[in-house]
Amino acid sequence: MRKAILILSLPALFVADLAGQSPKRRKPARRANPNKKTESPCGVSQSRVEFIDEIKIEWRVASENKEATYYYNTVKTVCENKILKVWIKGVQKDDKSFDHSMGRYELDCHHNKLRLMSLILYRKDGNVVIDPTPHTDPKWEDVTPDTVGENIWQTVCHKDF
Repeated sequence: MRKAILILSLPALFVADLAGQSPKRRKPARRANPNKKTESPCGVSQSRVEFIDEIKIEWRVASENKEATYYYNTVKTVCENKILKVWIKGVQKDDKSFDHSMGRYELDCHHNKLRLMSLILYRKDGNVVIDPTPHTDPKWEDVTPDTVGENIWQTVCHKDF
């Protein structure tokens, strides 16, 4: 009788043992360091944390001088064919002829170049002072040191010098 109980209980123990086994532990996937800087195809060098922090505010200061403060749009900035397309808003401080400007720039973060694609000037009431002026076949220009253009290029391309 003991043999019969032992023989009948062995399959039950075997099944219980299989059911209680945990699957093989897999090695945890290596997660990328969110603080590690990487470079986009357009040459923008920033970490995931910096990117997420940047897009929380749509218009960020790119440059400032005694005449104006220049902001870039973090939400509408586009990387296309290794060129960064960005909107720049220049808010005048004391100019009576216009209140602010809106320019579409293309930045070549790899080669330290920029070009203005279009520009619109606005009055305080929002009316256009100068109609949009698309620049036909604008030439790439080197970023001139110690200028608003250099500040914009450095800030938008996240270049540390």
